[in-house]
Amino acid sequence: MTLARRGRRKRFTIFLVSAVTITLIMVCTYQPLHAAAKENRSLKKACIRATIYAIGQEIDLFEQRLKAVKSRSDDVDGNGGGSDSNSDTADNSAKVSEYKQHIKELKAERRKYWFMKVSKYTLPQSKSVAVAVTQLYHPGSILELVNITRSGPFYHLAGIKDHDYQALKAGSIYTMTIYLVYQRDYALPHIENYYVYVSAFSAIP
Repeated sequence: MTLARRGRRKRFTIFLVSAVTITLIMVCTYQPLHAAAKENRSLKKACIRATIYAIGQEIDLFEQRLKAVKSRSDDVDGNGGGSDSNSDTADNSAKVSEYKQHIKELKAERRKYWFMKVSKYTLPQSKSVAVAVTQLYHPGSILELVNITRSGPFYHLAGIKDHDYQALKAGSIYTMTIYLVYQRDYALPHIENYYVYVSAFSAIP
């Protein structure tokens, strides 16, 4: 074998080893990145679903308020006239318009999330909380935070990983990672009151 042929074989061997090494590095790098991207996409989809549920709850809330105001308006109309009656009628009429407008806006917002692309969604703020479960949880349940006060914060379940509410056992304390997907309408706006999605939880021994 000539020196030229030996040199070509050596260069080829070096090239082959380098190509294999680069391929292995790319595969090893791609797999965890791909898994992380897939997990992030799944989390975003779950938060979108939780947001849609939360907005639906808010629509129900305002429809109940609207029904109550209309009922009061009927009572006022049935009691005859008078300045107080006229004032109540005007107040109720304003409330009816306000609630109808709010319901319309909420429905439009819900439609936005129905058709939103996952790539366009930005994950909301997340928190780690300790929750002492004393009952069976379901959508809408308030998380029983450890050391919660009368001033909150109040977190309402809008979703949980794998929709597995049964995994939360009464009598256990859990560390949970929650995402604040939608702010709940509340009479005291300075109090933290949110619908949340639980992305992870583990029992505290």
